[in-house]
Amino acid sequence: MDPRLHRRSEAEKGPSDLIVEWLNEASISIAEDIKITNICKVQELLLNKEPHLLECYLNDILQFSVDRSSEVRKTITGFIEESGIKYPEVIPRTVQILLRLASDETSVVAKRALRASGRILRAVLKWIASATVVTTDMELAWTQLSALKVQIINMIDSDNDG
Repeated sequence: MDPRLHRRSEAEKGPSDLIVEWLNEASISIAEDIKITNICKVQELLLNKEPHLLECYLNDILQFSVDRSSEVRKTITGFIEESGIKYPEVIPRTVQILLRLASDETSVVAKRALRASGRILRAVLKWIASATVVTTDMELAWTQLSALKVQIINMIDSDNDG
């Protein structure tokens, strides 16, 4: 650590420090590409390298689901999908956001959320089927996914073909 700068070099930073730095940079950045790049870095670290940190930073990354940029919202949808498939115990915390993203005004985001919801539903079915005891989190996830399923069916039955 350089005492003159009071900053750690990249090699000295731990995973938590990197995640905080990337999330802060994404939060204050106006550039869409920086936000997406940092969210993807956080996703890689949380889901593949340091999954024990997922619970800590899940809410922080999910806050980007209300970003103005549709590409950022689409990236968050991908994060929700991957986290739900790899770690189904986070699904009860992410389904509400997926439900909102499925009714997004931007069709690209809504389509991505609809694709993700199918994979999330399969992950929940596996999660519940493999459990010896059904927990309240599982019941909550199933209730929320049922609401999402109803919303999707209503979209299919809609007169709007766009």
